[in-house]
Amino acid sequence: MAEAAAPAAAAGTPAAPVVFVVEHLEDDMGEWCALEYADMLAKVGAERLLITNIPAEHAVQLDPRIPTDSRSLTELGLGTDSVCLLDMRGEGELAPSDAAEFTHVVFGGILGDHPPRDRTRALRGNGFAMRHLRERQMSTSTAVHVCRQILMDSVPMGSIPFVDDIELVLSEGDGPKEVVDLPYRYIVGEDGQPQLPAGLLEYLKSENGSEGF
Repeated sequence: MAEAAAPAAAAGTPAAPVVFVVEHLEDDMGEWCALEYADMLAKVGAERLLITNIPAEHAVQLDPRIPTDSRSLTELGLGTDSVCLLDMRGEGELAPSDAAEFTHVVFGGILGDHPPRDRTRALRGNGFAMRHLRERQMSTSTAVHVCRQILMDSVPMGSIPFVDDIELVLSEGDGPKEVVDLPYRYIVGEDGQPQLPAGLLEYLKSENGSEGF
């Protein structure tokens, strides 16, 4: 897959619309991970997405429309003044006004761990400004969607509906009900349900049938 260079605004011109950069920190490319990346593509579009630090053997497992780069974020030469690192340790909450300051928003990791392993620490110390999305951990796909609403739609964090610690039913029948708990924060859609990546529930059901949880 061809590598995508991160857009940069020329000196003296208005900042380009924000690009959401995910530094791939997984050891492999599992199906759940691929579903998360596909969900990001659906939420923000290829022109607003870049997956960095992703080996070619992982990139070929993704939708070819997803822009990828085998280089790490620090090798792209983005500078620091217009880059925001999303970090639970950030000094301030991301706000719509930040759209005028940042051209790139950076996310570390991909699949959330419970408890969190703080994989974002690999990106600290690069001089990036840091913002947070409050105290609860989200999947990276959810975090990208939240940032899109804040920065592109000017929706403040407090106006986005969330649900925490969801339970998904994987199987029902004469025997015990099989469920999986996802201890993360998700956006609530217009139908009142948590917004999950397309295909995630089916993937979890298939894993439950073959390996269990």
